[in-house]
Amino acid sequence: MKYARQSTKLLADVARLDADKNQEEVTYAVIDTYYSLYKVAQSKKVVNQNLASIASQLKQSQRFFEQGIVTKNDVLRFQLQQANITLTDLDIESNRKVINYNLDILLGLPEDTEIDITDPSVGQKEVAPLNSYIDQALAYRQELRELDLRNKVAEIDIKSVKANATPTFGIGADVYYINPNGSLLPKSHDYIMPMTASATLSWNIGTLWTNKHKVTEARVQQKSIVLQKDIQSDNVKTEINRNYQSYQVAKNKIKVLETSIDQATENDRLLESKYKNNVASAIDRIDAETLLYQAKINLELAKADAGLAYYTLLKSTGKISQ
Repeated sequence: MKYARQSTKLLADVARLDADKNQEEVTYAVIDTYYSLYKVAQSKKVVNQNLASIASQLKQSQRFFEQGIVTKNDVLRFQLQQANITLTDLDIESNRKVINYNLDILLGLPEDTEIDITDPSVGQKEVAPLNSYIDQALAYRQELRELDLRNKVAEIDIKSVKANATPTFGIGADVYYINPNGSLLPKSHDYIMPMTASATLSWNIGTLWTNKHKVTEARVQQKSIVLQKDIQSDNVKTEINRNYQSYQVAKNKIKVLETSIDQATENDRLLESKYKNNVASAIDRIDAETLLYQAKINLELAKADAGLAYYTLLKSTGKISQ
């Protein structure tokens, strides 16, 4: 009975760990969806800037065409570029509505709620040394803690099986009331009250043979749990290292893209000047502007990826809420 109670308590603890793991998964799903919404919101913002710039370039090319500086083909190229960017904007808006709806569902909000996305300051979080996250994971990962509890359950099972081979000891007592004179309420010392006591010790000799194999089987099961934890621990370390390196790469990408934006901005400025002076073609002008706004979008996506990579690292430690 004692071993059964201990085993039941440990299994209840295992069930609570499963609930904690599910909560971690839901939390990460919300964060992942939020960053997806941030991505499309920032992309839409950059695309709108691009549309405004293309509209200005189109007016300029039309004015140049009227002055005979450029051909009609230049005007058509800007119009085509404007149409392509407009199509991109429509796709982004459609994706934004889908992701916004999904986030409403995850958060339990009314399905028509428009979520206002703010800059989560991604890519700016400093991380601790790699070993710090590995130590946290080994201490908090639910699957590792669950295996520890299952190892304790297996140990109790071994004790329970061993208990079947121990002797059973019992004690008892019997009391008899005898009234020799027949009156309902006998006088003092006119009744007899004999008592008997007994003690028994029994042992099922057959269990000495059968229990030996049961104990061996229980120990094999416990050893299997220990091996599972060793394998799982190695997998956790590999996962932590992979997520840690991914975050470092994501931060470095931000620095590279910030430099590329400076270069693309300067290139766009030069091509704009050349186009105004009829030195560069419309294609060159459009290409320079496309490179600039693509670099801006890539930077925003990289920031979001870095933020998500950070929370992915936290999730792999088993404590995403930290």
